[in-house]
Amino acid sequence: MNLRSVILKDGFYLAARQLLGMVIGLVGVLLITRAIGPGNYGLYSTAPGMVGYASNLHFGYIC
Repeated sequence: MNLRSVILKDGFYLAARQLLGMVIGLVGVLLITRAIGPGNYGLYSTAPGMVGYASNLHFGYIC
């Protein structure tokens, strides 16, 4: 098996895995949104973003 065929086979595997992960993630978002409602999902998804942003601000001043 030559290098080109190995790269194409493995590249296809990685692309398929990435696509499957995106589909699973989308289904998860839809299920969570449906279970808790769009407004509460906004709070649910905003909180980690704000914590991450605040932690980056904090560590940015130390370094």
